[in-house]
Formats: sequence, C-alpha cells, structure tokens
Amino acid sequence: MMMAGDIYTIIKQCRNALSHWRSKRNINSGKIITLLKKDIQNAYEAPCIDYAYLANLKAQLQFQYRLEEEYWRMKSRVLWLQAGDRNTKYFHAKTRQRRKYNIIIHIQDEKGRVLTKLKLTKE
Repeated sequence: MMMAGDIYTIIKQCRNALSHWRSKRNINSGKIITLLKKDIQNAYEAPCIDYAYLANLKAQLQFQYRLEEEYWRMKSRVLWLQAGDRNTKYFHAKTRQRRKYNIIIHIQDEKGRVLTKLKLTKE
C-alpha cells in the first residue's frame, strides 16, 4: 500500500526531474525571436545585402513564431487561435485562469472525509 508521503515524494522528484530536463534544453522562443530580429535588422543594415541569408533568417523567425504559437495554444487550450494572434495578453490571461482553475484545494477519500492538508493521515 502506498502512503500519502510516498506520492508527495514521487511528485516532487518528478517535478525536479522535469525542471532539470527543461533547463538542459534551454529553449526560450522569446530569446531566439529577439536574436533573429536583430540578425535580420543587421542584415538589412549591411553594405551588401545577402538575400539568401535574409530569406533564411525570415524563415527561421516564422518557424519560431509558429513554435511559440503552438506552445501557447497547447498551454491555454484555446483551439480557435487564429493566425496572427501571437503571444497576446489575452492568451497569457487564459493560461493563468486555467492554472488557477486546475488547483486541487481538497480531496475526498472513499469514506467521505474531506482532506485539505498536504500531509494525509495513514489509515
């Protein structure tokens, strides 16, 4: 029989493992988009414009926008997201709203007791 403390430990270990995995990947679309925009601006300001390089940068920027849009679409679960509505205040608010809605405040065990504390009692 698994005790409540065991579940808490497993969840904590899972959270730590996911956090570590995410930090190793170090993917931040906002930073990548900013860098690509700077590169595009620099390419336009160059004395001799390399149009193939510029087209490549624009394609990469468009791809990063699509990745960011998909991330927010999955995170906010707004299925009717239309092209062009990238990373707006509304979608951030929807994500926060959903996160707030999904918080577990209490649970009810099989005997009908309502448990509100993180530390559950052993039967």
